[in-house]
Order: sequence, then structure tokens, then C-alpha cells
Amino acid sequence: MAISEDVGTLDSYQQAAVAHGDGPALVLAGPGSGKTGVIVERAVRLIDEEAARPDELLVLTFSRKAASDLRERLADRLRRSYASFHVTNFHSFCFTFLSRHLPEPPTIATATQRQQAMREALATEDNLDLQPSSGLVAEALDFSALCDEYLDAPDHRLARVRAKYVEILAETGSLDYGGLQRETIALLRGDEELRRTHAEQFRHILVDEYQDTNVAQDVLLELLAGERRNVFCVADEDQSIYGFRGAEIENALRFEERWAGATVYDLPTNYRSAPPIVELAKHVIRFNVDTHRDKPLEAAGGRQATLTGRTFRHAAEEADWIAREIAALRLEGVELGEIAVLTRSLKEIGPRLAYALRRYGIAFHAPLSPTLHPTAAALLSLIELAGPERWDELQAEQALDVLASPLFRADPLDLRRFRRAGRTVYGALRDSGEFDPFFEALAIVKRQRSAGAAIYALWERLAYFRELQSRVRGDALQEDVEELAAITALSDAANGFEDDLAAFP
Repeated sequence: MAISEDVGTLDSYQQAAVAHGDGPALVLAGPGSGKTGVIVERAVRLIDEEAARPDELLVLTFSRKAASDLRERLADRLRRSYASFHVTNFHSFCFTFLSRHLPEPPTIATATQRQQAMREALATEDNLDLQPSSGLVAEALDFSALCDEYLDAPDHRLARVRAKYVEILAETGSLDYGGLQRETIALLRGDEELRRTHAEQFRHILVDEYQDTNVAQDVLLELLAGERRNVFCVADEDQSIYGFRGAEIENALRFEERWAGATVYDLPTNYRSAPPIVELAKHVIRFNVDTHRDKPLEAAGGRQATLTGRTFRHAAEEADWIAREIAALRLEGVELGEIAVLTRSLKEIGPRLAYALRRYGIAFHAPLSPTLHPTAAALLSLIELAGPERWDELQAEQALDVLASPLFRADPLDLRRFRRAGRTVYGALRDSGEFDPFFEALAIVKRQRSAGAAIYALWERLAYFRELQSRVRGDALQEDVEELAAITALSDAANGFEDDLAAFP
């Protein structure tokens, strides 16, 4: 039996896309329309019809997890090991490429290395006449990343900082993620033979989640596709959510301009959601400015769903309503595992919802970030600072931030003198004799065997937490409740692991 006989499980729109011949193609696929399945069946068909061997296909997607899922689906579909498949994300492809074609394989700079390199680079431009801070470093790193995503840098002092940052990383043989793409493109552009070799190797290139690609990644596709131009891209511009990372929705919107002679296919049927949900989504999507206006989307089948809209005066009221609704569903016999709460961001609703759910005795699992509240963030930083024997510059600044946090309430202006100390910040703080509770807290953490145990010990010993408990037992303000919920969420997350503190950075 030919492998591609399974194509009978596809609908007519999916079959048309899978059967595409040579040349560029864009598949406009709405949510739940089976776009990943089309990528898989397209690859299977190319192999089955001997249009390409497995090692002549390059399948690219946005994340490592998506690449892993695609690789496993292809292996299962083709009934063979996926060792011969090139299924990867853009950054991994670039890392492998550079490892093969540079004299020395690159190393990926850690977050700490990137921050330190940017601090040094900013210093060469007098920190742009601004106060040096972690925020300035973060902004400069974001600027550098966007320059790499767009393969362009404006005429600005920050561009000189970026150039110095790249130079500092290069001196250590390191690249950041944007640098992987930048250097891969530079090598391919500068070596015609290398470019031709790769264009011949990959007879067909398939791209999932094309709407999330950036300018650099689209240029890379052109270089790899060569004269064949056999690129098969699946996209839904209405699901583009990575603009903050440099994702360029214009790649999908202007595909037919950039890839002359391209064929466009629609996958208009949503197999995932009930008709009322699809109709509501269409109503919202119609206000999108950057979209293919005539892209159809209809729900399959007659499943029903009840949609309810509510407004609340504030997030605490919303959280309480959600908790009460879940409690009512439980009384009706609905299992907790069948209930999900989706939210745009956990920053606003997360701590309040966690508190409300606990108040109603409802167990839950949620990725509530400890950075949602300054006190929880300071607590986590305190645990991290207990690990190393010496602090580097970034850790020293982290320690000063912890001292200025609600945990120790030091005066930020007074702490400035320690930044100018000739000795290490660690030694200057200890020798001052002013911060004994801070060093006692570090000692408490070092005596614990896990992060969860450290949080519990600090909760029991720090004076600030005793004050917080007293406030919550009395007439607690909303911010006290949020603070307690954030710390509890951090403790819950830590207790899910048994990380020895010696492994902390």
C-alpha cells in the first residue's frame, strides 16, 4: 500500500494543498483547520511520489516543541526513524549550520553573559547619558534583537552600542539567538558555492506557523530555496502573536509579491470548535486590519456551545465569580480536570484568582509566575544569591534590589554608596554591619536542602512575613491578599521540585 493512500482522510481543501506541485505555495489555515496535518501529509506525499528523499526535505517551525511534535508525527506516519528528517526550528537550524561551516562551533551566550556584554557596551557610550540600570540593559538587548530580526540598524548611538555588544560576544566565541540568524545569512550571502550546495540539498522546504517568522527568517528561506523556490508555507495571520519578538506579519500578507507565481490555498473548515465559538471568533477577527479579507472560516458539524459575556468592576470581583462558577460546576458533577480558565495575562488576574480558588477549596494547577509580585521576586532572588561563593556585578545589583524590596526595606538612595565601594559589594555590605538580617536570611537558605524548604524557612523567620500574616488575619487590604497569593504560588511551584540549592546559579 502506498503511504499516501491515507490522504483519503483529508477534506478536499486539504487534499488540494497537499497535492501542490513545484514552486512556492501559501496555505491560509484558520484555527482548528488541520494545518499541521497538511504539513505532515505534504511531506509524506513528496517522499511517497519520490519527489524528494527524507533527507532532501527541510521542515521548519517556530519552536523546539513544535518541531519535536512534527518530527514524531512524521516518523509515525512514515513508519521509520526520524533520524533522517530535517525537522527543526530556525534557530536550531542556524546553530547546526554554523557549527558545520565555522572554524569553531559557536556557543550560545547565557542570559548573564548577554547582560554583562551589554553593560560593557553601554559603558563605551557613557550609558547614553542615562543612569545605568537593569532596565537600560534590557532595553538595549531588545533593540539589538530587533536589529537582527529586521537585518537593519538605524543611525543611532544605540546602534554603536549594539555593534560593540556583538564584538564583545564574538571575542568569547559566543552568539545570541539573533546572531545565529545574522551570521548564517551572512555566510550564505557571501559564499555562492555554499548557497548552491544547500539549495541543491533541500529540494523542498516546508514552513509551519509562517505568520510568526521575521524578516531575517524570510531572507533565510529565499537563500535556502535557491532557483527551485519550492517553499510550502502554512500561515494564519490572524493568529500572529509574536510581533514583540520581531515577527513580521507582512511575510504572510505579501507572500504573493515576494514569491512571484505563488499558489494560495485555503483551509476554511474548523474541526475543533462548535459553530457558536467560530462565529464569535469571526466577529472579532473582522476588525483586524492586517489580514486576508476574503479568508473563509466555517465550523464543521453541529456541536453546540453556550457563550456568556460578563463585565466586572474589578479583577477581584471577576476572580470571585470564576471561583463560584467552578464550585457550582463541581456540585453538578463536573470533574476539575474538565475545567479550564484561559486569560490574556496572569499578571492582573493570577494572584486574585489563586486566592479565590483556595478560599473555595478548589485545587488547581497554574503557571503563576513568581515575578507577578515584587515580594515574591525578591524572595526568589534571595534564594539565588545564597548559592554562589562570590557575586558577579549582576548579582551584586540583584542583592541591592533585594535589600530595597519590602523584605528588608533599605533606602534605595542610601544603597547607592555601595555601588561606588572600592571593595566588593558583598564585603562592603557585610562590613557595614547594617544588614545583618539580610545575611542571616542567606544563611537560613544555605542550610535548606530545597527551594521549597528555603521559602518555608524564610516565611517562618523573616519579620516582614510575620507582619504580613498579621495584616491578612485582620482587615487585609487587597494588595496584602495579592501579595500573599503570589508568595503562595511561588511556594507551590517550588514544592513541585527537589532542586538542591547548590545547583542554583
